[in-house]
Amino acid sequence: MGKNIFEFSDKFGYESPFGNWMEEDFQAKKVIVKIKNILFLKPEDVFEIFFEILSELDLSNSTLSMVTTNEKNNKLTELTKQSTYSIKKGIILKESIKLKKKYFDDHVKSTNPLFFKIMIKSSTSSVFSLLSPDFEIKTVGVYIEKTSEEVDIKNENNNLFIIYFKYRSFNTGQKTVKISLHQGENEEGFLSKTIDLTDSFETSGKISVFQNVIETRKSKNPQKLFVLKATTEDGIYSFSKEIDEFNSDSEEKIEDDDFTVIQLKQIWTGSSEIVKSRIEDIVREMNTSYKIESKSKKLYEIFKVNTPLRRAHFFAQAFVESKHDLSGAFRGEDLNYSTEALRSGYPFSTFKNNKEHYKLAGTIGGKKKTTGRGWERLPNEKAIANIAYADENRPPKFKIGNTLPGDGWLFRGRGLLQITGRENYTLTNKSINKILPDEIDLSTGRDVFTAKEAVFAGFGIWYKEQLFDIADNGASDGDVNKVTTKMNKGTDEESKKNRRGAFGKTKIVFDV
Repeated sequence: MGKNIFEFSDKFGYESPFGNWMEEDFQAKKVIVKIKNILFLKPEDVFEIFFEILSELDLSNSTLSMVTTNEKNNKLTELTKQSTYSIKKGIILKESIKLKKKYFDDHVKSTNPLFFKIMIKSSTSSVFSLLSPDFEIKTVGVYIEKTSEEVDIKNENNNLFIIYFKYRSFNTGQKTVKISLHQGENEEGFLSKTIDLTDSFETSGKISVFQNVIETRKSKNPQKLFVLKATTEDGIYSFSKEIDEFNSDSEEKIEDDDFTVIQLKQIWTGSSEIVKSRIEDIVREMNTSYKIESKSKKLYEIFKVNTPLRRAHFFAQAFVESKHDLSGAFRGEDLNYSTEALRSGYPFSTFKNNKEHYKLAGTIGGKKKTTGRGWERLPNEKAIANIAYADENRPPKFKIGNTLPGDGWLFRGRGLLQITGRENYTLTNKSINKILPDEIDLSTGRDVFTAKEAVFAGFGIWYKEQLFDIADNGASDGDVNKVTTKMNKGTDEESKKNRRGAFGKTKIVFDV
């Protein structure tokens, strides 16, 4: 006939004993799965995958499971929830499934990438179309540690609550994360900061909010508690547990000699959110108080960055070492070298003089676009660091204690004054521990420095090399050169010139 049954029955007006048949009655109903969030729960060492199910038909006695597959869509294993469910038409079911990290790690070793899919089975119906997307495990987490108060002895309207938190990510591939403060998960954030992010590490951070802002919001909506949210650039997010109270157990005071955000913004003038955030965090760390022989002292007092002249010298060096956006202090030195730059022999002679490394430069060095702007192939910074900074590839006078595989990357230049090499990390940390034992550990190497590590590393070098004594000599170009030479013996004339130029700015900022 060339006609389907529905066209035929419409034409002849046929009516079945069960009423008029419609084409849609023979189409599989949709059951839609949406992945909402993935969290890594450190105490349990598991990933928890949150999802929602919305069905176009009732499904009783249903089971939920998560299937792992490889890129060829070969089923590897299936994890099933123990409960059974009655899924109601048009009503969203919210659920989660937990996956042990060890189980995940074991499979990733043999199958990478590893994909996941949520599956639904029902003993009462098989006539449905399951729309469940493939997904990979990517997660970011934020966890509240404590809150405290910072008091402005001159103006109580400037009193701050400081929220201490830890954050971590897994497999996100992102370099930054936005931490925002919300009054209730469903409300827009009213305060946020952008901070550096690294995969697979737990990192500490702080965010501050004016005390009167919290008190006003609590008075208007006393039932809604505050939470932190971590969000990556590609939209992966996580909420912390609720902050049930803001305590004031801290004795931290804002004092006349404290560093200010305004001062550092005159040195690092970038307008991006990440630069502003880095400045705010550095200022807070430098102004933190510590107990020394039962007396409370600010960190800048302890490490003798405590006079206008000393501060001008310190930050002239820090500006050049940490780059224009402070990335050198946190993420480390820029190792984005092209193949041609590496093979030129500057600043790493091994890529010019060693045949094997000369050849390797062709694969780990970056490749510029033909336009000259941007990269056609990004440099492999980790590989470059591990070759360039390994002691076995360095001249006798320039060995820095990097004797183990991976040391070059872990102990590359970082901190406000760019500490470089396992030996320098270790010696600087010993110098710090003589004054503040067990306060920080720089000797293990980290992928990204926190603000606390960046400040301690810079202050530690300043104190260990007694650069404050040289800084006290004066504010001439010669004095700047002496500080530079003491701190970095290999600095070239161009770098010295840049530090003298930076000092011209910092001496105005600190009123020298």
